[in-house]
Amino acid sequence: MNKPAKFISLLLVFFLLLSPAAVPVGAFTPQPEPPGTQAIQVLIDGQILEMDTTPIIENNRTLIPLRAIFEALGAEVQWDPEDRRVDAQSGDLSVTVWIGSLQALKNGAAVTLDVAPKIQNGRTLVPLRFVSEALGAGVNWDAIKKEVSIITPFQESAPVIWGSMLSKLKLNLPEKKFDSHLIAKYALEATSMVPVDLLPDRVTPLVLDYSPYVTLTGNQDGWGGCIGRSIVHCTNILWEMEQPYTPDLSLWHLIYRQYQLAGDGAPDTGHVLLNYGMCPEASLPTDYDDATMIKNSSGQVTGVDFSTMPAPSSQNDQEGLNYRLLTYSPTYKNLTVQRVKQMLNQFGPIMAAGDLTIILGPLPPEKHCISIVGYDDTRQVFKCLNSWGDRWNGDGYFDLPYDRFAQDIDWVRYLELRPHDRTLTSHAYSARIHLDMNDSSRNQLTVKVGVEGRTPVTVWDTPNRINCVDDSQTLCIDVPLPSYARDYWPPSHDARWYVEISSLGTSPSSKNTPDMTLQDITLARLYKKSDGSYASETYTAGSTGPRRFDGKPIKFYISPHIRNDVLTLDKPPSSVQKGQSVTLQGSLENLSIYDTSARGTVSQPLSGVTLSLYRTLDGRTTLLDRFATDDSGHFTYTFTPEYTADYQVKLLRQFGDMPEVIFASSDTFTISVKILNIKDTVQLIPQIPVYDIIKP
Repeated sequence: MNKPAKFISLLLVFFLLLSPAAVPVGAFTPQPEPPGTQAIQVLIDGQILEMDTTPIIENNRTLIPLRAIFEALGAEVQWDPEDRRVDAQSGDLSVTVWIGSLQALKNGAAVTLDVAPKIQNGRTLVPLRFVSEALGAGVNWDAIKKEVSIITPFQESAPVIWGSMLSKLKLNLPEKKFDSHLIAKYALEATSMVPVDLLPDRVTPLVLDYSPYVTLTGNQDGWGGCIGRSIVHCTNILWEMEQPYTPDLSLWHLIYRQYQLAGDGAPDTGHVLLNYGMCPEASLPTDYDDATMIKNSSGQVTGVDFSTMPAPSSQNDQEGLNYRLLTYSPTYKNLTVQRVKQMLNQFGPIMAAGDLTIILGPLPPEKHCISIVGYDDTRQVFKCLNSWGDRWNGDGYFDLPYDRFAQDIDWVRYLELRPHDRTLTSHAYSARIHLDMNDSSRNQLTVKVGVEGRTPVTVWDTPNRINCVDDSQTLCIDVPLPSYARDYWPPSHDARWYVEISSLGTSPSSKNTPDMTLQDITLARLYKKSDGSYASETYTAGSTGPRRFDGKPIKFYISPHIRNDVLTLDKPPSSVQKGQSVTLQGSLENLSIYDTSARGTVSQPLSGVTLSLYRTLDGRTTLLDRFATDDSGHFTYTFTPEYTADYQVKLLRQFGDMPEVIFASSDTFTISVKILNIKDTVQLIPQIPVYDIIKP
C-alpha cells in the first residue's frame, strides 16, 4: 500500500467517524487515556515513528504530533501562521484544522472536533482520541512500554476486494480466492500488540490438546469457506468444553446471515457472531447440493447460485441466539510461540491463517485458514485441524513445527463464548451420533432420532454428494433432540428412544452394499451442578462391530438400564418402641454422568431429587411420604413407625402420561414396633424414698 493511498483511507475513516450521522450509537468505545509522564513512543503499523516532538499527557489527555503522523502516511502538510491553521492534502482529499478551535474542514465541508488542537515546541499536537477515532479501533496502548501503536486500516484495496467479493457472492463463485482475499485483509489489519487480556505470567503445560472435544469436522472440498469452517470448529470445541453434548453449529447459517444483514455493504462476520450466533447444523444443514451450478456455453462451471439453498427460518434465527460469541478478537501478528501457547491455554482453540506452505507447498496459490487445537513441547509442534475432511492426512489433522510458525502464519484470532444456560432451553436434551463408514462416505447417510410412537426428526440427510463433495468417512455430530424430549425423558422400556440410520444405494442383492461401525450413540440431558459447572445425564446404545446395510434402515435403541442411579441407605434400627421416631439417612448418585472436566463418565451426586418412602403391611404397599436430596445428594428424613412392617425408599420418575417407573431403591428393611408391657411400665415409674412420703 503506498503512503498517499494510506492517507486517503485515514481521512475517509476520520471524517466518516466524526460525522454524527455516520457514527452509530455504541460503534466506538473511546480508548482510555494512558497515565504517567514517561516519554511515549509511537509506532505506525509496527514501525517506530521518528518525531522531533514527543507526545505529552495533559489534563488526562494524551496529545500526539499531527505532522509527523500525517507525513508518515504520505500527506503534504502546510502551516499558516497568520490563521494558525494546518492544511493536509493528499490526492482529492483535504483536511484543515485550526489551533485552539473545534472546527475543521473536510474538502471544504465543516466538521466539528471534540478536542481542539494545540501547539507544543512549534508542532501541532492532537489528542490520542483524534487518531483513535480517525483509525476506527486501530490504536493500542502498552502501559508498560509507554507505546502508542497505530494500526492503519486496510482501505487502499478494500473497495476492490469488497466489490469483488460482493460480486462473487452475487455470482456465487466457489473460489478459494474469496477467503484468500479476506486473509490478506485481516493480515494488514492485524496488530503486533499482545492481547490486553492475555495473562503474561500464565504457566503453560508441556502438552495441550483440545482435539478430544472435536465432533463434526468440515470438508470444503476445494471450495472456499476455510475461515468460516475454522470459526465453526473453534466455536464447537469451546461449547463442548463448557457444556458437553452441545449441538454442532451450522456454517450455512453463518454465511447466509452475514450477507442477509450486510445488504449491499460489506459482510461483518464479527457482528453476526456476537449478536446473532449460529443455529445447530441439524436444524439448517450446510448442504450445497441444493445450489445450482452456473455454466458457460462450453459447459464450464463459472459460478454457483446459492439462492436455491434453504433460507434460515425464524426458528433457526431464534436458535442462533443461544450460541453467540462474547469476543471475536482482532487479528494478531508477530506473536512468539510462547504467546500463542499462552493464548491457547487461556482462550482455547484459535484461528490461524497464512501461506501455510507446510501443507500448500512452497508457492501456495492462495492463503488458507486452519484451527490450532493444541501443542506439544516435547515434539515442538502445534496441533492443527484442517477443513479438508477426515481422509486428508489420515485424520484431518497436521503438525505445524514451532520453527515454521512465523513463516506460515500471518495472524491468529481467538474467540470467547457469550454465557448461556442451555439447561433452560429445549436444547438441554441432545444426542451424539458417532459412526464410521468402512467402505463409503458419510454423505450417503440419513440419520433420524425419535421415540417409538412419535415422529422422528431427521438430523443428517445425505449432504454434499454433488457439490462441494464431502468424502469424509466419520460422522460424529451432536444434535438437539426433538421438541418432545422433555416429556419422554429419561429413556425407559416405555419411552423407547432410537436412532435410525439408512444409506443410499443399498439393496439386499448388491455386492457393494456399504457397511458401518457404530462407535457411539448417546442421549444426554444437560444440567447445572451446585458449583455452577455443567454435566450431563447420559444413556447410550453402545458400540457395535461392522453392520452391513441390507436395503433397510438400521435401528439402534437406547438402553434405559445404562442409567445407573444408586440409592444408598444407612442401616436403620430393626426395632423401636411405640411412638419412637426413626431417622433415615443416605445418599443418591448417578454413575452414568459425563463430566466435561474429567472427560469421561464419573459418579455424580443427584441434588434436589424427590424420593418416596413406602410401607408394606399385610401384602399392601402404601406411600407414606416424599422428601428430597440436598445439594450434596444426601438426605435425612425422620418419621414415626406405627406398625411392625417392611419399608423401602424409592426413586421414581414419570414422563408424559405414563405411570411412574422405579429407577433406584434401597433394600427392604423391617422395623418392629414394640408396645410397652405392664412390667416395663412399672419399671419406668420413678422410685420415691419412703421417708420422702412419710414425714415425721
